Amino acid sequence: MALFKSSKPAAGMLLPRDASADAAGTQWRSLDELRQRYGELAPYTERLPLDPGFDAWMASSALVLRLVERQPGVLLASIAAVRSGVMLAQLRATLRQAVGEIAECTVSAQLLLQLREVTARSTGGAAVVERRTQGTIYDAQFRELVERAIGSGASDIHFRLRNDGGESRGTVLLRIDGELEPALDMPPGQMHELIAAAYAKSDANSLAEGEGQFNARRPMASFIRIPDARNVELRFQSAPERYGVDVAIRVLNYDGKISDTPDIGALGYLPDQIALLQEYGHGPGGGVIFAGQTGSGKTTALNALVASHPEVRAGTAYAATLEDPPEGRPPNVSQFAVARAAERGGTGDDNPFVAGLRVRMRSDGDILIMGEIRDSATAEIFSQLGMSGHKVFASFHAGSCRGSYERLVSRLMGLSHEIVASADVIGLTVFQQLVPRLCPRCRVPACEAWTSPIERSRLARLAALGIAGELLFVRNARGCPACNRGRVGVQVVAEMFAPDDAQRLLLAAGRFGEAFRGWRRRREADLLSQATLGKTVFEVALHFAALGVIGIDTVDGLIGRISTYEELGADG
Repeated sequence: MALFKSSKPAAGMLLPRDASADAAGTQWRSLDELRQRYGELAPYTERLPLDPGFDAWMASSALVLRLVERQPGVLLASIAAVRSGVMLAQLRATLRQAVGEIAECTVSAQLLLQLREVTARSTGGAAVVERRTQGTIYDAQFRELVERAIGSGASDIHFRLRNDGGESRGTVLLRIDGELEPALDMPPGQMHELIAAAYAKSDANSLAEGEGQFNARRPMASFIRIPDARNVELRFQSAPERYGVDVAIRVLNYDGKISDTPDIGALGYLPDQIALLQEYGHGPGGGVIFAGQTGSGKTTALNALVASHPEVRAGTAYAATLEDPPEGRPPNVSQFAVARAAERGGTGDDNPFVAGLRVRMRSDGDILIMGEIRDSATAEIFSQLGMSGHKVFASFHAGSCRGSYERLVSRLMGLSHEIVASADVIGLTVFQQLVPRLCPRCRVPACEAWTSPIERSRLARLAALGIAGELLFVRNARGCPACNRGRVGVQVVAEMFAPDDAQRLLLAAGRFGEAFRGWRRRREADLLSQATLGKTVFEVALHFAALGVIGIDTVDGLIGRISTYEELGADG
């Protein structure tokens, strides 16, 4: 292991893993040898405390030893351990800033243990260790958790901290293939420190004013970068809970993830849906809105649609995003990160996000991805961009295509019926969900798994609709060696609404029910067909269930209910 010694009065020692001998060939193997060179050692616990678990995982960790020569012949030492070697570059930079340039020599693991023992035996040393927060340890633990999430294909990391109301626990969950799975339990105090360590990595540009430190009593949002750990990019969002706090961290990008934005045709949409996306996404006029819940793949689809635009691909059109924060890395697209005020939900013209949108309106832009429409200010700018001739794409939280229109004219958003009916403002609305794909090796036939009277009645109803029970499967929650508890990724299911002139007149008059019933009446294909014109997301999901791609048990309840399907169909 390597020892770094500065010529300054305050010297830094960095002990990285697998270091080679120094230029002089000297290796310090014992405390006696070190004393002969430097004199007697005394403990020094300024910033980097001694880790009680040091010798348990010393051999597989990077170690920091910070040394200060208070006077000639006296060396003060403190040892801190870091669980991951990815910390090495940061530690080098920290010491270089603190003590200047450093020269390297090597020491043995035996000497490190001896130094640890000297520090631990010092008067008051143990108390200092117990009293101080070991930030580097929580930092490394968070990195390990992120690596675990990446290794398991998780899209999100959830923290649930409860320390009152009869509960005292901290739980970490990973969202894998759209479902949450428990990953880790820990005491509430440790979880708070872990969350704070994660938030401390926030990019300063993504922080709203006054949000420099984590506060569990207020909602906080930020963008986290871990450049020396597979270049990970994360989105942090916390929400105070009655007896604690919930935190959701979205895993956005990292080395090893698909670096090239996927083609829109490779995302799992059906053929006529791809044709609609290309017609309205690549053609003139009319914005495109992707609606759905959090984690429904809206941003991935937006980026893929813009990246597949022929002029963007050729570099002859200026495309830009304004997001909080940017997700993905679409080629030939300028990305602008602007933080919203999390506590206020990003409302008001004084918010940087709204101001950034207005700047983009005045720029020479052809295509704009404006992120999420959250409030009246962003809804107004979306409509103004469309009416001024910009091609604009946005995401939206809504429960259906019809729900998107109804929410846009609600008091919260404030757009008029005439504006949302305009072909210049909205050309195409997409509502989508991500559903776990069934493992083809261990999926279970629905005729065998659904044996109760209620389940049999569902199969009978589906058979009456033309979907035989022999076509349907349910998930095997036990899984097999080829899958994760019966899942092998996710499938997008979507409904798409591109109103014709008659439907736009109804929308402008506020007659949304009639407009969408007219759209539903245009459905000609049966439920087994891959044609989607006039089909709701539930009907599209039934198509994928009939192919055995997704489980009919997942469709019933998650997307819609078989028992009430006819009522939904009649209402549109």
